[in-house]
Amino acid sequence: MAFPLTPAILKQVYDLLSVTEPFARWNLPDSDEVQFKVQRGRSASARLWTGKKSVIAISTACNGHINTVLSSMAHEMVHLHEHRCKIRSRGPDHHGVAFREWAAQVCEAHGYDLKLFY
Repeated sequence: MAFPLTPAILKQVYDLLSVTEPFARWNLPDSDEVQFKVQRGRSASARLWTGKKSVIAISTACNGHINTVLSSMAHEMVHLHEHRCKIRSRGPDHHGVAFREWAAQVCEAHGYDLKLFY
């Protein structure tokens, strides 16, 4: 990785994406209400855990560039939006109809490849 990934950087990535479409319309929690973690494992590029406080973890082993960090964070923010809407994602890898619809909005707005987004 060309830059050191820290929880503080992940928080700033979340804040940046939060003010862009479609995230700005989604009433996502403020970054102070989310815990950010850096992981080193290869089992997943990013993960979201929900509970009293949502946790977003990004893997340094799977995210070697700022572009992949942004895309991984955006992906987890779609899952967070699902959780806040009380939608339990179904389908392969928990990417059901609602996730795919919202992911398409994110990919269109940010130029991500939908085929790689989930």
